[in-house]
Amino acid sequence: MADWGMKVSEESYDIGTAGLQNLIASSNYSMFKIHSDGSQVGTIQAGQQAGTVTFTHGLGYVPAFIPYYRDTSGNLRILSGIREGIGIAGGVYAYAGTSTITCIYDLGYPHNYIQKTAWTDAVDTNGNFQLRVGNVDGAGKDCGVVYTNLNNGGQINLLQGDTIGTASLGFYVSSKGTNTANGTIRTFGINLDSITSISDLSSPLTSAVGTQTVANIGTGESFGINVKDQLQEVVNRAGFVGGTAGTASGVGFHIQNFDSPTNKFFIDSASLPDTTLTIVKPGSVTFAFRMVIFKDKVF
Repeated sequence: MADWGMKVSEESYDIGTAGLQNLIASSNYSMFKIHSDGSQVGTIQAGQQAGTVTFTHGLGYVPAFIPYYRDTSGNLRILSGIREGIGIAGGVYAYAGTSTITCIYDLGYPHNYIQKTAWTDAVDTNGNFQLRVGNVDGAGKDCGVVYTNLNNGGQINLLQGDTIGTASLGFYVSSKGTNTANGTIRTFGINLDSITSISDLSSPLTSAVGTQTVANIGTGESFGINVKDQLQEVVNRAGFVGGTAGTASGVGFHIQNFDSPTNKFFIDSASLPDTTLTIVKPGSVTFAFRMVIFKDKVF
């Protein structure tokens, strides 16, 4: 029986003598058959760690595919079969299903996000190493708190003049007074270039201040305090010492009783968990994937 088939050679190569490396196609060998070839761009917003894009193929089975991504230098790279690293715990990877292929770009850390889950130092009106604010037996009680190492593992730093998108304290209530009525507190920033410890409440304060009502928060819960404007005023100081890795610097806040009824107070003791400081700077990361999908079935 005659040997029937089809071959297509590259330009300038004789179809009868061209080697396999110079053939565009040959019916003697299996070939990938392209189903689609497309690109998508995704965005990781401030506070987010990862972003995804999805390519739809609708083949009803898992097809062969080749994913490409653009690295931080702008180079288009083919994505290998392993998770390719970007950040400390992140990576770029893709996986296929019977109708879509999902590509994930993971920084390994939340973008432009700094969270301090434990304060460095604190003091209340009576000199105790704790946060206590409100009205105790008819006497107003204030407190100060300090956070140092203002960076996210060296990936994201808080620097002089940075724009603050959001900033908040999450006041953790380890114990509280017996009064369940609403109370009122106000919060200032400590207006210094840097502060790493606090022993009294005499530090200069920002002109920016936030006043808020605090309802009946339960023990073991937290309530939020917006400190964006206070922190922005401190960061805008010409001599502000930024939070790059290895730099001894910090920021502080002064939380005051303003109009709370007797025995309406909250305490965050020295034991964990602590009142947190969360800072988000504006900005986003853009990433791009190109995906070549074949009709050939894998599973």
